[in-house]
Amino acid sequence: QMVQYTDGLLTRLLISSEGGADVENEISMELSQRLLADAVCVFVNFEEQLKRCSRLELVQVSPFPVMRFSFLRVNWVRRISNPAKIKLRVADLSGSNGWSQGWPLPAGFQNMTPQEQFSQCTGVAAYSKELIEETMTPEILAETAASQYAILLAPPDAVVVGQMFLMRVQVLTASGGPVRDARVRVGIKALKAMAPGSTNPNLLQTLAVQGNSLGTSADENVELDPLTTVRVSDARGIIGFPLTVTRASSGTYQLQFQPDVPDAKIVLQTSAFKVLNTISVSGSTSFSHLEIAEFGKAVPVGKAPEFCIESASGDSLQK
Repeated sequence: QMVQYTDGLLTRLLISSEGGADVENEISMELSQRLLADAVCVFVNFEEQLKRCSRLELVQVSPFPVMRFSFLRVNWVRRISNPAKIKLRVADLSGSNGWSQGWPLPAGFQNMTPQEQFSQCTGVAAYSKELIEETMTPEILAETAASQYAILLAPPDAVVVGQMFLMRVQVLTASGGPVRDARVRVGIKALKAMAPGSTNPNLLQTLAVQGNSLGTSADENVELDPLTTVRVSDARGIIGFPLTVTRASSGTYQLQFQPDVPDAKIVLQTSAFKVLNTISVSGSTSFSHLEIAEFGKAVPVGKAPEFCIESASGDSLQK
């Protein structure tokens, strides 16, 4: 009637089931406002004004008008159950299901036998339930598990020991949605050429037991600053890693990422990059021999060794 007389229509989606449990009409409106966004469509002259629904189509006029449209986008912004699953139903702006006012009695109902009245009521109830279920969606499950990992900002081609650099990683669900509050750990690995047959049997045993994880590739001579190796994704699924190589010799390395959970495996790794250790050590002028009066007796050394440590860039060690 609203479409017929005013060329307008207001409709919305409401949650009819949450977490596998039916939601009463009294709390459906409030719950839907908390968990859903972009769930109201406004039609004027058959066109939806908020770009959330398709155009209204007139399916039939008699014996009553039937309109058809599709919701193009609805935002499920919050979840309160785990696993998160909901059913939605279509309603007008007031939240009415359209059939809550009851049905008129069929002709001659008062003159029917109790068995005939029961049969009539049962049929109407089944039809009413069918109409309501037609306005409901199947159960919708929210994807919340991390399934994909992508590098948004790779490390630079060359990194200097002690200097910070930035990396960004994004965590996504299987369908490409962002995963919020995902904890990810990063590690660093030296890439070394290994001759055939030179693999340590103990290393092979460890790899077979633990699998491909940061624990199996850890090296005490290669370290990142531990204060920034574990980070949490934001609402876009993005994690920023401000990283610093605190210990490493010059060479070729690779960053590896895994979820920060027990028994996790490496899910992402970068391309190879260079690490430069700019500190070199040069000794003072040496002496070739030392004469002592009696072998085996401790004597003071007349010349103490001296060392000078310089960086290739000319910076002091303090810097």
